[in-house]
Amino acid sequence: MGLNGIDISSWQDDLVVSAMGSCDFVIVKATGGAGYSNECFRRHADETLAAGKLLGCYHYARDHGYEGSAESEADHFISAFKPYTGKAIPFLDWEADALNLGPSWAKTWLERVKAKTGVTPGIYTSKSVLFSYDWSSVAKTYPLWVAQYPNYEETGFLSEPWTDGWDFGAWKDPLIFQYTGTGRIPGYGGHLDLDLFYGTKDDWRGLCAVAGASAGTKEVKEVAISRANVAAQIMEHLCTCAEHGYSQPGRHGTSGHCNVKTDAGTIKVTKGDRDCSSAVCEAWELALAGSPYDGLITRYNWTGGMREMFVGSGLFSWKPMSFNASRGDIYLEEEHHTAMCIRNDGTADLLGEFSISETGGIDGEPGDQTGRESWIHDYYPGSWDGILHYNGKADTGGASTPTGSGAPSGDVSELAARVIAGDFGNGDARRAALGSRYDEVQAEVNRILSGGSSSSSYDVDALARRVIAGEFENGDERKRRLGDRYSAVQKRVNEILGASGAGTTSMDVDAMARAVIRGDYGNGEERKRRLGSYYSIVQRRVNEMLS
Repeated sequence: MGLNGIDISSWQDDLVVSAMGSCDFVIVKATGGAGYSNECFRRHADETLAAGKLLGCYHYARDHGYEGSAESEADHFISAFKPYTGKAIPFLDWEADALNLGPSWAKTWLERVKAKTGVTPGIYTSKSVLFSYDWSSVAKTYPLWVAQYPNYEETGFLSEPWTDGWDFGAWKDPLIFQYTGTGRIPGYGGHLDLDLFYGTKDDWRGLCAVAGASAGTKEVKEVAISRANVAAQIMEHLCTCAEHGYSQPGRHGTSGHCNVKTDAGTIKVTKGDRDCSSAVCEAWELALAGSPYDGLITRYNWTGGMREMFVGSGLFSWKPMSFNASRGDIYLEEEHHTAMCIRNDGTADLLGEFSISETGGIDGEPGDQTGRESWIHDYYPGSWDGILHYNGKADTGGASTPTGSGAPSGDVSELAARVIAGDFGNGDARRAALGSRYDEVQAEVNRILSGGSSSSSYDVDALARRVIAGEFENGDERKRRLGDRYSAVQKRVNEILGASGAGTTSMDVDAMARAVIRGDYGNGEERKRRLGSYYSIVQRRVNEMLS
């Protein structure tokens, strides 16, 4: 006995995972070579998890036109795999042009992925390859996903697929057996690769697990969190718990808390009513708590200010209504209304929203009196202006440090900016963290701090958002850290915050001040961190209220 599954790539871009009822697992192509990214990867991976199926993610070695070293290809895959660390098994697809490189290249890739993610990857190849090289150094650590077909006739899932009866070379047995490339199963109209996993669901989940840090490294392992799923989980609570009805005057709740279980742990949600915008904004504010983007989304906003706030955070893009919304995305009618996409997977299309009080107006008795003041139901076209689509950038549990013997990847200009921001410490700690790249990065730091100009490009929006989040302090310290980039970045900060008149990020200062007084933002440095760029104006209003 085992589990039935499929492996897919962009060739199956129209496949809807939830329609594949007979599948236990799906293995999705994430990347290829040192530069190819499967445009369907995130959608198919998220659909797999949302459907309650087991997930695998694979990298196609030496993808034509994107060939790179084992290290660069591993890093490219790791970047895409991060949101699914702890939730999926990684695999190296070893075929075609990669075969001539031999096991040493594959072993380097596998070791790097294991060291940087904490998850042991597997390797996919055809059975004939097992006898072309000595795989013993790979087989003792990394499990085998092997392919062997008896013919090219169409077939469905098989519990005992044909094999030639020979052994599997250096491996005692395969973990997964791919037995056809012309499979036909309900839910998809084309051919599929069909696979058999020799184990249970618990076995699969065990293979996804993150191990402890490797000996001799400084690497900190992290398990990524889907912030979109957390936001949707909070919104699901708000829309289904009778404690929460519709009110504009009481749009931020009252007192007491509900304990909501999410992928990020148990989150306290204030009891009481919301309106459409405060609910959606609060769900995302709470979902981002503890991430590097904490504080950039606030519940104290309204529909007319949401687009600027969400896009300005760097986590969302504005999409037309022809775009296929994902769980956690936001439908927005900027003048009047907003709602959140709860599910959109081909089987069901649901949104969550706060609509109207039991009086038919903007206020009523506390709580949901009708079951429809806040609710989840089928999507309706409405008069939406567009969709705020989440890009996944905040899906991380925390920053990792490089291994003791390695060096961080990235553009020297970006690494220099991180040094100036304090990410790599000082003295010997900085030298150890930067490893072999210390000299080139430190030279760029010195050039920036001495007033020189860097020839490398940089992301003004990204630096502006980090300034707003408080990473570069204020005044002269901010000027020192940003160096020759200060003017351009500060100008963008002013535009985002509305100081230049180019935009007006709307917020309810009184409501935020009341939340501070209520204790929602902590005290001292914690309050400054959580309020970010809003601290001065909100604290001034707090002082006025308390006096």
